Amino acid sequence: MSVSKYEVGADIDQLEQLSTDQRQYLGYFQAIMQEIDAQTKDTVAKFEGGDEAFQARAAEFNNAFEMTNRGFSRMIDAVDGTVDGYRETKSYLNNLFE
Repeated sequence: MSVSKYEVGADIDQLEQLSTDQRQYLGYFQAIMQEIDAQTKDTVAKFEGGDEAFQARAAEFNNAFEMTNRGFSRMIDAVDGTVDGYRETKSYLNNLFE
């Protein structure tokens, strides 16, 4: 794709495809993460009252689990926001002098 120096530099179609792919993988990702979470909670439940080190590791896992889920969702939201921003900017610039 050749871009002039006045072109808003983004391939919106590719960004939209990336967003679509990410949303598809989000479903797979969430299913895997739910299975990991269920297995972990089952394991932790078997050791309730266990030593402090085990409980600390379980809390660490829960924190990492939440951070991973939030991070993946933020990445998708960022791509969606970029697509929307480029689309609005390109539309604004295309209609600026009409």
